[in-house]
Amino acid sequence: MSALHECGRTAATEPARFALNRVHVRGATGQVIGTDGRSALVWGGLTLPFRDDVLIPAVPVFGAREWTGERDVRVGRAAGQLVVAAGPWRVFLPIDTAGRYPDVAGLVPKTATTTVEIADGDAAALAGQLASLPGAETDDRSVTLDTGGGIAVRAKDEATGRVEQVRLARSTAAGPPTRVAIDRRILARALTFGCGTVRVTPGKPVAFAGPDRTLIGVALDPAHVVEPADAPAISTPTECPRRSDMKHETNGPPANRPNPPLDPADPLAEAEGLRAALAEAAGRAGRLVAALKGQKREKKVLNQVWAGLRQLNLGPGGQP
Repeated sequence: MSALHECGRTAATEPARFALNRVHVRGATGQVIGTDGRSALVWGGLTLPFRDDVLIPAVPVFGAREWTGERDVRVGRAAGQLVVAAGPWRVFLPIDTAGRYPDVAGLVPKTATTTVEIADGDAAALAGQLASLPGAETDDRSVTLDTGGGIAVRAKDEATGRVEQVRLARSTAAGPPTRVAIDRRILARALTFGCGTVRVTPGKPVAFAGPDRTLIGVALDPAHVVEPADAPAISTPTECPRRSDMKHETNGPPANRPNPPLDPADPLAEAEGLRAALAEAAGRAGRLVAALKGQKREKKVLNQVWAGLRQLNLGPGGQP
């Protein structure tokens, strides 16, 4: 159940050239695979009752509480559907026969230039500190895995230059020292899955391997790598004038100095005043025109009434 849930979380939300919004179930190898093009999860060690590969929708239902507590999970196929049963629950997933899926399992590296083994104690400590490292609000949320001079995970606040790192004192590395920038969300998921073996090869995705599962993530642009020498930039405050250099003015003009000329009229203030006066005049003119029109309408109505009365030719007593 965890395989379907986690691979569904890894799948893309929209289809592309490949059906990345699907989950790939491989019957012969007992694997469930999900990818969005930037990360991929290969979950193995499963026993399935069919040999071929099928593509099914990525649905969030398998993460529901009612499903996670079930131990007796059964999987089968019926009438073009993959059926997942657990306890009283049944989910019928239509099989996509037209979609194409990349060979994600073939991307899992068998060897690497540098291999890091993150100790369990270091993994627990790192998982608790990843979210608080600088740069967590950026789009890529990058951190740097550095194996030179001891293993460390480092991050930088680009706005302030502040650098923080978590040293993994109990972890080990084999191969040449390397620094690689990765998305901390992928690293956090890898630690959650128990994928403590990290395989790094320059120019290739970074693989996090664990028992029966491997999480793969693209290495970020080398420009995101935080060097150990990076430190917050310290700016000196702007120099203020010394008190002895400051000139003090007394009330009124200084002695032996003519009175300063009056400030000339502010053209902007004059323009604002003129505009206000014109607006007031326009308002008064509008009200006068409205009053004249009203009087004209009243006169016209009276003329129409008198004309009607004359046409009726009413005599005394109201009779024609």
